[in-house]
Amino acid sequence: MTNISWIFVLIGGFTVVSAALDLPFFMQHPKARRLSMTLGYSGARIFYILFGLLLIIGGLNN
Repeated sequence: MTNISWIFVLIGGFTVVSAALDLPFFMQHPKARRLSMTLGYSGARIFYILFGLLLIIGGLNN
């Protein structure tokens, strides 16, 4: 795996853990709040978990 692959895996892991554990600094960020208003709070968490998983998969496939 290249360095950029590890970065994708780490960022994806951080995103999944932060959304799954509902960490306040992550979910209360202005950009996350905007997404929460659009998708609902649970929808935003699911979106971030899926997005993080896609980053992890993309990093592992590289």
